[in-house]
Amino acid sequence: MLLSRRYCPAQASQEVILGRLTRREVAPFVAAAMAVTLAVGSCGSGGPSEHEREANVYAVVIRALALDEPADPGAETEELDWVVYAGSLDEERVISLEVQAAVVEILEDFATIRFVDEKAEAIDDTADGEPVLDDGVLVLLGAVPTGRSPSVDAERYVDLDDDEHFRIGLERTNDSWSIVDVDAVGT
Repeated sequence: MLLSRRYCPAQASQEVILGRLTRREVAPFVAAAMAVTLAVGSCGSGGPSEHEREANVYAVVIRALALDEPADPGAETEELDWVVYAGSLDEERVISLEVQAAVVEILEDFATIRFVDEKAEAIDDTADGEPVLDDGVLVLLGAVPTGRSPSVDAERYVDLDDDEHFRIGLERTNDSWSIVDVDAVGT
């Protein structure tokens, strides 16, 4: 390497020759580049927060499973006349109130959504077949994994004879989620 200065070990820790530029000469450019990167990054990517993402995914899953028959991927859904109860598939995991409120808002024109902490809260255990209250449907939701194409486990319960488990594949395109696959899963 061709050096324009004499090498001095005392200065070596402060100045490392990078081609023809020293670390001291490059530092202002690196600092400016980092400042621009941080400024652009702090403006936000425009993407949804984790709570918004979870609420949007849950809304798509509920819309598909609340129907009499689970909707085909990409199918349009009609407005429902019955109550849709929703909760966590895993009673150890809680769906945050922020996510619950967002789901209710997203689906307000689709159905009346009521979140429950436990499956038993939505079931009339005194009636034959233990149906969902108010002739409704109960949709229990698994955790939403990260990524553009998550699969969410869910349960659709109407009564003891109509209880199905699904793994629902979703995909995010632009700003919306859509179902790409609905697989029945054994219980």
